[in-house]
Amino acid sequence: MYKVAILGGTGKTGKFVVDELVKQGYPVRMLVRNPQKAVNIDPLVEVVTGNARNYATIQRLVTGCHAVISTLGPAKGEPPINSVAVSHLIKVMKNLKIKRYIEIAGWGLQAAEDKRGLKTRLAGWLIRKMVPVKAKARQNVYEMLKASNLDWTIVRCPTIEMTLSRRKLFVELADAPGNKVSAADLAEFLVTQLKDETYYKKCPFVAS
Repeated sequence: MYKVAILGGTGKTGKFVVDELVKQGYPVRMLVRNPQKAVNIDPLVEVVTGNARNYATIQRLVTGCHAVISTLGPAKGEPPINSVAVSHLIKVMKNLKIKRYIEIAGWGLQAAEDKRGLKTRLAGWLIRKMVPVKAKARQNVYEMLKASNLDWTIVRCPTIEMTLSRRKLFVELADAPGNKVSAADLAEFLVTQLKDETYYKKCPFVAS
């Protein structure tokens, strides 16, 4: 069966993604730093305890899987983890011949196909100004993925509303189509990308 490895699955957005994967019948292997955050999980979810900064942990997580989804976000008081995790993932996935990688990011990330309107340009500039270290780490991830052999997609999100409400999802490559996205809509979109090639090696904006 098509097994999915997930990083950030115990986070606010990650929980919606794990639930959507289970709903659609995917076996899931989830990386957690604190096993207490993974109690009462569905039998389809296998837990791997460890830190995404550790290469051996990433290898243990991904081995036997067919795709990877990351909803990792910056933890308070810690240096950015995304660029470290993706560096490990690129090496491990290449060795294991796993191609599909999907992650989420914010408006601070700049991509080659961008043709942003004023609001999106300003929001992105503010993010890069206010959290420059985190924004640079995200940008580094984009550059690393572009140079890799992975079939990657970075989904750029506005404010994520932690709701099960389903709305119409809008997807654009050049500019953000809205200011908010339902976590349920976002999770469904991420999971559908597992077998959709439309946004291979692209950074779509989403909103609902």
